Amino acid sequence: MYEWGEIDLAGSAHITFSGKDRGELAFLAVEADLDVRYGSRDGAACAEFSWEGFDDGSAASGRGWALGGAGRPVGHIFIHKGDESGFVAERGVISSTSFSQVCLRQGQPVQLRS
Repeated sequence: MYEWGEIDLAGSAHITFSGKDRGELAFLAVEADLDVRYGSRDGAACAEFSWEGFDDGSAASGRGWALGGAGRPVGHIFIHKGDESGFVAERGVISSTSFSQVCLRQGQPVQLRS
């Protein structure tokens, strides 16, 4: 996988959960649509998702999860038959109890850019 310093390679890295089962993901050279299922894990809000899109112009897919809670959201992204990585996210402009939009960063929180 690329270095995390290049996370904004193709634009602002983010994961967006919208509606009852949709979303989008962008980081490094990956851009994808999400199919999301919400629930809870160990008492924290959880979003589990599969994703399908492109990685540097080639078709790509995978899965992942994100846990909410009192602190910063954390999660993991898997590329089908490829790399995987955990992440710590910084919330965008949302309430602290809902999933809506978070910005992907590993250990370096940043605000979403408009």
